[in-house]
Amino acid sequence: LAKLWISLGVTPSLLIGHSIGEYVAAVIAGTFKLEHALQLLATRARMMHELPGGGMLAIRKGADQLTLPPGIDLAAVNSPNLCTVSGPHDAIAAYQKELESAQIQCRLLQTSHAFHSAMMEPMIARFTEDASMVPAATPEIPWISTCTGKPVDAATLADPSYWSRQLRQTVRFSESLESALE
Repeated sequence: LAKLWISLGVTPSLLIGHSIGEYVAAVIAGTFKLEHALQLLATRARMMHELPGGGMLAIRKGADQLTLPPGIDLAAVNSPNLCTVSGPHDAIAAYQKELESAQIQCRLLQTSHAFHSAMMEPMIARFTEDASMVPAATPEIPWISTCTGKPVDAATLADPSYWSRQLRQTVRFSESLESALE
């Protein structure tokens, strides 16, 4: 879709991609060639498929207003009043019941795994090794990392562990939008 808009003369001045969408931003920005991004995404998917399943829960509260139980990680901060948590199915189900009894709106997401959680840890070292083999160029169009909430720079791209952190750490989408507005 982005390429279609670009072909019609609409050129983005800044890019942001939420979680896996960051790979799209990297391709549109010229950081990755499409084939390299697809190769890395296929590796990521294969490695994730080898991990135990998990769950994710969208919550209509700010992350700073929640106390997360053990085993549950903050997966995404999408706005000051919307976040997502991630963890083992049983822990997510118990937390959902706790939130619902406190009349806090939440919704179980249809996911296969607990993305952006400690459940991703077993694949980090192998994924970093694979990411180190994928060439990354300086962006032609600036893009903001949803892992850091800051613009991507040469130092970030030179570190292959960035892509492992990006799949494990909290998606800081709200912070990324604030950076874009600056």
